[in-house]
Amino acid sequence: MPLMFMMAKFGTRKHMVALLDEGEVYYSPVRTFAKMYEPGVRRDGWEGATRIWQKRHLTSFTIDKREFLPQLRGPLVQFIPQLAKFKGTHVFCLCHVTAEQIEAGERKITSPRMSEFGDHAVIIRDTAEFNRRLTKAIKLPLREALSHGPIEYMPAHYSGEYHLFKKPVEYSWQREYRYTMRAPFETSKTIPVYVGSLRDIAHLVPLDRYQNHIDVNAEGVAEFHVS
Repeated sequence: MPLMFMMAKFGTRKHMVALLDEGEVYYSPVRTFAKMYEPGVRRDGWEGATRIWQKRHLTSFTIDKREFLPQLRGPLVQFIPQLAKFKGTHVFCLCHVTAEQIEAGERKITSPRMSEFGDHAVIIRDTAEFNRRLTKAIKLPLREALSHGPIEYMPAHYSGEYHLFKKPVEYSWQREYRYTMRAPFETSKTIPVYVGSLRDIAHLVPLDRYQNHIDVNAEGVAEFHVS
């Protein structure tokens, strides 16, 4: 797991104030992202996929003994039902910056496109403490199948296994860090989790005052300043 320098959640002021003051987190059904109206932002038709085959890697594709390979215009994407025990898969997503990225010389925190999610951001400074609080706030049986980690961005020509922590490279500007929850029930609704106030480990920034830059002081310590 990479050592994180900070995480950020972007959204409307109303939702970001609720996140900062109450720790209001919403886990959304993963398949809703495949149906959203914002292509290239939230909508990803491969969400929930388990395997990708590029056409050039297929020798045949038949359904009911009929050959459909010539009709394929893109990759073949496989989806399988969730395990019986965990019918509903939900996710909570943030942007993140790692210590490794800073050491490599990166100074921009996020893409300007993050403003497409909203006009405010909650910057989480103590990411380890946020992880601890979020896990503690989730009660059994939902706590049985929790995972979190950075998204791995796959090239357009990728063929192979696929899972909840892989996305097409066109989304790499989001620098997504994802929390997943596999619920023992199926629902199309978001699942709210209340972590409690984050004001001791995070702060709210209007994007018109957001300084998208990390400074490194004379001692080599990375610093993020809020105007």
